[in-house]
This record gives sequence, C-alpha cells and structure tokens, in this order.
Amino acid sequence: MDSSFDALTNEPDHDVHIRRTLVEELARAHSFGERHKTQILRVFLLVTFLSLIIFGLVNALAFDLVDLGTYEVSVGLLAAILYFLVPWMNNYLLMAGVFVALAGIVLLNIILFMHTELATLVWIGIYPVIALYMLGARRGMVMHLLFTIFLVVCLYLNCHNAHYTADRIVLANVIGVSLTMGFLVYMYERTRAEAINMAIRRSLVDDLTRTGNRKMFSLMMENAKKEALQKNEPLSIIMTDIDHFKQINDRFGHIVGDDILIEFVREIKRHLNRSATVFRWGGEEFIILLPRTTLTEARRLAETIRSSVASHPFEPAGEMTASFGATEAIPTESDTETILRLDHALFEAKHSGRNRVVIA
Repeated sequence: MDSSFDALTNEPDHDVHIRRTLVEELARAHSFGERHKTQILRVFLLVTFLSLIIFGLVNALAFDLVDLGTYEVSVGLLAAILYFLVPWMNNYLLMAGVFVALAGIVLLNIILFMHTELATLVWIGIYPVIALYMLGARRGMVMHLLFTIFLVVCLYLNCHNAHYTADRIVLANVIGVSLTMGFLVYMYERTRAEAINMAIRRSLVDDLTRTGNRKMFSLMMENAKKEALQKNEPLSIIMTDIDHFKQINDRFGHIVGDDILIEFVREIKRHLNRSATVFRWGGEEFIILLPRTTLTEARRLAETIRSSVASHPFEPAGEMTASFGATEAIPTESDTETILRLDHALFEAKHSGRNRVVIA
C-alpha cells in the first residue's frame, strides 16, 4: 500500500476501518485495470498469432527459410492457445507473465539463432513497453532487466559470428535505448500507480480532519448494514454539529476554525472504541458509525462526547458546545431515510436550546 495511506489520522485505533475501505477501493480499481489489460492481452496474442503465421509461411515458402518459418508458425500456434486460455485461466498476472516471457524468448531466439540483421533489433525497443505495461512497474522491470541480460549475451555471441555484420556501436546503442525506454516506462508506471492511489484517497478521505467523507460513509454504511442484517446485530449512528461555529469563523478566522474542527474530531475519537468510525458530513457536521451498538448505548456515548466537548478548552475560542442526533439504523431502509431521521433529531436538538442529544 502507498505510504500516503499511513498518514490518514493520528489515532490509528480508529483508522482501521478507513484503511480497510481504502484498500478495498484500491483493489477494485486494480481489478478494473486488470480486466482492461486482459482484453489488450488477448488482442496482443491474436495479433501475434496472425502475424507469426503469415511471416512463417512467407519465410518458409517464399524465401526458403524453413527453420525460421517453422519456428514462427510454432510460436504463433502457441499464442493462439494462450488466446483461448486467458479467459479460462482467470489469472491475469500468470497469463501476462507467460506472454511477456514468450515475447522475450522469441526475440532472443531470432537474434541468437537466425542471425538476422538490424531490422530485427528495432523490435527490441518495444519490449520494455510491453513488459512494464502488462506486468506493472516492479514485475515488468524485473522481466526487462532479465531480457536485457540475455540480450547482451546473445549479441555478444553473434558479434563473434562471421555472418553477423551489425556494428558493435549500433548494438550498444540498441541496448542503451532499450534500457532508457525501460526506465522511462518504469517511472511512468510508478507515477501512474501513485496517482491512482492518491486519487482514491482524496475521493474518500477528508484532507483537513483525516476522517472519511460522505462517499466513504456510503461505502462503509452499506457494508455495516449488510453485516448487521446477516448477524442480527444493532447498528446505530450519531450526527453532531458544532454550535455557533459560524461565529467562531467570523471572530477568529477560518484557519482557527479549521484547527478547532481537527481538535473536535480528536475529542470525539477519544471516546470511540475500535469498531466505531467518524466521518465529516460537511462543514462542521460529523457522523459516527457504530456497529454492534444499540440506540441506548449510542445515546450514552453521545452524552459522553457532548459533556467532554462542553468542558474542553478549544483555544483560542474557549468553551464550545455541540448538538447531537442519534438513531438506530434499519437495515432494510435506504441511507437517505436514515439520514433524514438523523437530520430531524439534530434539528430538534438545535432548536431545543443546543448542547443536547435527541434520539430519533
């Protein structure tokens, strides 16, 4: 997992559920990428099959290069077999690794045994692109480096062959271009993977408070409701809103307001167990998801947090209060219906004098 996920919050005990959801979303994105690459892999295999069959027949029949033609036809038939095995095996990395290895073996065999000229060497430049795209940065680079080592050996052996006329400086340039191409594609794949990780993180985690956002809540709420329904366990939710927070922003500025939001979340988390998760719903509103918690227990927790917030010195604002709404989720109802009940409870708490807990 990317190191950026390690700094989600200062309280790792309450970070485990957010981390798990981030990992699941990253795995979902990776799975989508693999499905796309599987389609491309089959296209590569089909093109490999058709081109090698054509080249093999032409070399064998038109140019009397029977050995080369037989070799190309054989590899083409192997590519056809892999084409049909890919969906059946349902293991992208294995099939992609076989294809990348096959492509490398074909190139090396042609260079080593067929004694072809510079035209063949042109295809070496595309190998790192295929390897790193198909296998990812680390696996692809390993395959590319192995290929380069064997390539150097093959070119060294051919340089001592009387029939091989390629200039050694040209061969050195070919190896240099291949390594440079591999490094550039490696950096691109690394950057792309990190960008995907960061995009997923930013789409699910609030940057200021390091809590989950609305989308994260929807994902975790769905899973929590399924688990509650399967295990016949209670699931409660608390919604809280800082009282008169606009006055704090107007008086002390938004930077102080941001610091108070961070401190407010820290104060909430101080009272949560490992199963609870806090989310920023918007502005100064937060939601606490409480699996395996009855409404009575949720109300007791909300009262504890309310009392703790009221007595906590939020510098430089001083004393501050918050209002709370609590409800027990009904697994069969929609999230919108649950939130509407929470909103109603929080609205009642606000209009009943604030700094109190109302259940719905």
